[in-house]
Amino acid sequence: MGLNKIKQLRQERINKIKALEQDQEKINKSEVYSNQHKSNTQTESNNAIKAIENEYGSKINELTEQRETELIQGFNNAEYSAMDDKQATLELLKEMRNQRQTDNLIKQHEGKNHANLRNELYTKAKELVKFNSPEAMAYINAMKSLGAVGSDDLEQEYKANNMNDLQKAYQSDLKALNDHKAEFHTEVNGDPFDNIMSKYE
Repeated sequence: MGLNKIKQLRQERINKIKALEQDQEKINKSEVYSNQHKSNTQTESNNAIKAIENEYGSKINELTEQRETELIQGFNNAEYSAMDDKQATLELLKEMRNQRQTDNLIKQHEGKNHANLRNELYTKAKELVKFNSPEAMAYINAMKSLGAVGSDDLEQEYKANNMNDLQKAYQSDLKALNDHKAEFHTEVNGDPFDNIMSKYE
């Protein structure tokens, strides 16, 4: 289920709630109805709005989670699915070479304190990432195995620099989905700043 369908449900939710609120506002402003009638219809309107919020909120959140799972799986698979056989073989050979280098680096640096690991491994890994060297992941994986600080940030930077077009497309879709999640959270809970300011009114 795509993001457009989720956005459609969000708009349906907004429209239905707005229609109920507008109808109730007309009743409240009318001089035809008694205060008791206005109170009764207000209660009914509030209950109807609550039911809409629960129904649409549950469905929107469910579809959003499903879409997020699909996109993450697609992104993870895209690294190899976009390759032809020759590219996949070259990538496998590169990973095997990096693994051997990782094992050697671990043997060389086992037992060293974090300061030495940072001075030696991190400095070198950072330089390799800067120049987008294929060796970068060997150093990053060694850092991770040895518990050296900074490996996650370097790995994210290196992978971001080496995404293929399919991965970039999935990343763009994930960003759009995250934007939707933030917008829907505000729709449901209100703007955090406005909520804070309302306490002082």
